[in-house]
Amino acid sequence: MVHQVERNKLSQLNKRLDHAAKSLERMCTFHKSGVMIDCSLSDLYDDIFEIGTSLKEIQNNDHFDLKEIEVLAARQRDLLAKFESLSEDFNRQPKGTILVSRKTIPDFFYKITGRHRKMWRLFEYISAASGLAIILFALISITYYTAYGGLPFIQMASAASPLVQGFGFIFGLIIGLIVHEFAHAIVLANNGIKIKEVGAMAGSMVGGFIEADEDTFFQSDQAVHLRFNASSIGTNALLALVLIIVAAVIKSDLIMYLALGNLFFGIINSLPVRPLDGGWVYEDIAKIYLKNNILKQTFLSLRYIVVILWLILFSYSAITFH
Repeated sequence: MVHQVERNKLSQLNKRLDHAAKSLERMCTFHKSGVMIDCSLSDLYDDIFEIGTSLKEIQNNDHFDLKEIEVLAARQRDLLAKFESLSEDFNRQPKGTILVSRKTIPDFFYKITGRHRKMWRLFEYISAASGLAIILFALISITYYTAYGGLPFIQMASAASPLVQGFGFIFGLIIGLIVHEFAHAIVLANNGIKIKEVGAMAGSMVGGFIEADEDTFFQSDQAVHLRFNASSIGTNALLALVLIIVAAVIKSDLIMYLALGNLFFGIINSLPVRPLDGGWVYEDIAKIYLKNNILKQTFLSLRYIVVILWLILFSYSAITFH
């Protein structure tokens, strides 16, 4: 009977360590992708610390297997070290001024998706498809730029005054950020994933963020992850297309540069490397469609070959120019 009680306690501690390890891995993933995790850090620390306390309490009990306890204690110390590294990295990041909504804005997204769920689901699929398209567009555009030193659609819009160019491009970046985070939140709300925070920061870094509940997010289907990551850059692509058409029709340089600013924001986030959205999309595609590990690793390695190609083309164009 005593032996069974020992086994149960050690089994429970082992499960708690497994859960803490998964939570820590999820937080690292969120942190690398640029979303805020400060709300969850204290909870995870409490879990890891309590496990350590429980292990210390039973270490002096002769009824327990000391070797097994030491194995669990080593795991707990390793998790604590990783947590402290993540926490230090998070605290080193400049925060500046942060505006956060934990209820009003998240509730707004649940409200609008609850009324027209089919419409927003259609939005998910269209924007996700556009996200795949802008990743391809980004790869082609950057390859062209490194080879020839310019892009035709930027050269055609270069006749505008510097004031129009600067104001339009910067305001376009801001619009791009807003619609980008809007798309992230729509996918979360439309798939029943809890939104912890929606916010913006201003300081040495300027940007917006969406913090999703880790448990509900990672329990969702991989296809939802793909739509979550692709819809944001896809929305940037769709908005850019609309603005470019409007600018061409009414011949407005300002709107054209709004489109370019928004498009630039989307292209930068489309690069197939983490923590950018394009990197997560690239890996989501591999997880969903490639079951063979060799094919999957080959596919994941192709993006680095593209980067090497860019360096070669850039070096060649620089040498040729001189």
